[in-house]
Amino acid sequence: MRRLKAGIVGCGGIANAKHLPAMAKSGLYEITAFCDVIEERAKEAKDRFGSEDARVFLDYRELVQEDLDVVYVTTPNRSHADISIAAMEAGKDVMCEKPMARTYEEAQRMLEAAGRTKRVLNIAYQNRYRRDAAYLKELCRSGEMGEIYFAKAHALRRRAVPTWGVFLNEEEQGGGPLIDIGTHALDLTLWMMDNYEVASVTGAAFHKLSCQTDQGNAFGDWDPELFKVEDSAFGFIRMKNGAVIELEASWALNTLEVDEAKTSICGTKAGADMKDGLRINRIHHNVPTVEKPELFGGAVDFFSGDEKSAADVEQELFYRIVADGAKQTVEPEQAAVVTRILEAVYRSAESGLIRICFRACFRFILIDKEKYMDTRDLKRLLSGMSLREKIGQMIQLTGMYFDEEAVLTGTVGEVKPEEWVIRYAGSVLGMDGADKIRAVQEKYMEEHPHHIPLLFMADIIHGYKTIAPIPLGQACSFHPELVHEAAEYAAAEASSEGIKATFSPMVDVSKDPRWGRIMESFGEDPFLNGVMGIAMLEGYQGYGSIGGARIAGCLKHFAGYERGKGIQRRGAVPQDIHGTVYEAVPYGGICRPGYGDDCISCSRPHAGQ
Repeated sequence: MRRLKAGIVGCGGIANAKHLPAMAKSGLYEITAFCDVIEERAKEAKDRFGSEDARVFLDYRELVQEDLDVVYVTTPNRSHADISIAAMEAGKDVMCEKPMARTYEEAQRMLEAAGRTKRVLNIAYQNRYRRDAAYLKELCRSGEMGEIYFAKAHALRRRAVPTWGVFLNEEEQGGGPLIDIGTHALDLTLWMMDNYEVASVTGAAFHKLSCQTDQGNAFGDWDPELFKVEDSAFGFIRMKNGAVIELEASWALNTLEVDEAKTSICGTKAGADMKDGLRINRIHHNVPTVEKPELFGGAVDFFSGDEKSAADVEQELFYRIVADGAKQTVEPEQAAVVTRILEAVYRSAESGLIRICFRACFRFILIDKEKYMDTRDLKRLLSGMSLREKIGQMIQLTGMYFDEEAVLTGTVGEVKPEEWVIRYAGSVLGMDGADKIRAVQEKYMEEHPHHIPLLFMADIIHGYKTIAPIPLGQACSFHPELVHEAAEYAAAEASSEGIKATFSPMVDVSKDPRWGRIMESFGEDPFLNGVMGIAMLEGYQGYGSIGGARIAGCLKHFAGYERGKGIQRRGAVPQDIHGTVYEAVPYGGICRPGYGDDCISCSRPHAGQ
């Protein structure tokens, strides 16, 4: 059996306690490269676990260029994405320690790289390989639990704050117990439920005990000045099908209910928990029963069985995945959902808002490598473009310059651009009809020197062909799922005709009778504006239930836009530039990577103003 050549980046605690011993024990890996920012740590790991010709590196970018089959990423969370992507782009399969990343945006970049490079990306949620977890998963898979509609994810320590490394550093880790141990409990729970479609997340994080000096910590006293992450955090997760999950995580909490990497689930046929070993509760012959499966030997005197640890099973399965093409137990898309929820808990805790995380967020596009333009190709294209071509890419024209029947808005008819502007324009507003758009697109690409396609956009405010209530009316429903669904329909209809972007939603907190107040806005409440704005954006941009179609949304206009005192529907109005935090709340709740472009204003100053 051929051994896989492996390199490891990060030679700290998790590498030496979990991955390296299990890799060595399996006999399936030849560990030939060790990297750490502290050279001595890398040398020590090499001496314990390395092959005779193993090398030490201080820069992961050098390690990933070595002759390796797989790269292990066991660094602080901050660098998981960058190192994993670099390894996959260098042609290596990756085992990345949990959590997948600090943020959903980082996780998405990792997924995109895995799809583009066609490399294995495995996330180290080893608790799935425990005997109790595997047994319970089989019960869930077979239907013996029924529909699981309530669950708890347990990750509670009474006083066990990790005082070594960078665990207390928010920049390096992204958080405290929630992202460190809560991630395991949440992963187990979602896996048992086989449910990754999330409707909303509410969370709270606490810094109540981190400043105390009378600590009683299992790992020795921590430095309150360095304790920059939460000491406990809690989340309430509502799934798209109505099921709910309670998530609890702590390093320090005054509780005797201490559980870590465990789940409790309640189904229509049975329930289960891991409180005292695995316990299955159900009604049998009209009597409540509790079953405790014998999973860990002990059933036969003097024989403990051939018990493998979860870490051992993880390394053996990773070998089969890479060498033999075996199916992954931990799919990276699932791990990305875990990261997305954890980030939502943190954001909810910071803002006090419910984080809407519709199922659209959890459908992923893996880009076909043959269709992907890498950085070198992009630079080569840009270097060959003329100045007018580059300027043209930043210009949007209405459809009237391409089709006589195009919709016109405002005073655009007064504008008479030069011919080169029309020839090199990057986007078009106000055209519809699939045949018409296709004809314009084909002609444009044929004549464009570099065959760059036009981006067709439209003002889709409350539906494209199928019309929904105006946004103000949608907000009156207090039902973000309906707003999301309406945006999904609009995206499906628009994209089917070739429209790829819209100028909505508007989340300005408007209190005057202008256009935004009477139609485009979700009303006067900043919280509701933020919730409904997220719902509409994710409906436009995510992979929903309607054929996977999507278009880009546009968050508009800007905090303070409503400060004008005039009553004009369009055009310039006096602006009070001294805005308030109140008006910025919806933007703060929505602005994050992956949410399209930001529209500054759709007004054009009148002459002389």
